[in-house]
Amino acid sequence: PPGPPAPAPTQQNPPRRPGGAPRGRTSPVKGKSSMNRFVLATVTAVGACALYTGIAFSHGDVNPQPVDASDLPSLDGWKEENPYREMGGDVYETAMRIGERGYQANCAACHGLGGVSGGIAPDLRLLEPGYDDPYYIEKVRGGARGMPAFDGVLDQEAIWAVKSWLDSLHDEAMEERYGSN
Repeated sequence: PPGPPAPAPTQQNPPRRPGGAPRGRTSPVKGKSSMNRFVLATVTAVGACALYTGIAFSHGDVNPQPVDASDLPSLDGWKEENPYREMGGDVYETAMRIGERGYQANCAACHGLGGVSGGIAPDLRLLEPGYDDPYYIEKVRGGARGMPAFDGVLDQEAIWAVKSWLDSLHDEAMEERYGSN
């Protein structure tokens, strides 16, 4: 037996398709067509990609950048401890200045601007001056999981200059992380 007759189409009661969905609407979400949802999803996806790309590359070029360390004394043979810390004075000040520029150009993209890690990679300010020097030089020269090797890219003077700058941030970073003793 046939069902009751369909009500006459009106503004509140649009004609229905054979499947029961109102004509002109294919989405169960009131007022949203499948095309509108597709456009919204596409715009959202493109926006998210643009935002991610902007964040990922906002810290600088991820390709190794040259560091001019010509103002520092030349070092012969790879050192296991930071030689500029031992020299102190103007040499150490120069190393810190060069190191900050070297860090921002080569390390900040992953390890964070100003030496402050955003969680992507370890906070290098927390490396203990002197004690962690062998670990630092091994990882910088040879690379680590997700980190390129800088041996042959940066010279020893530039690498130790970066460590000098990081050492200058150590005490403040430890206080931030663990509080004052």
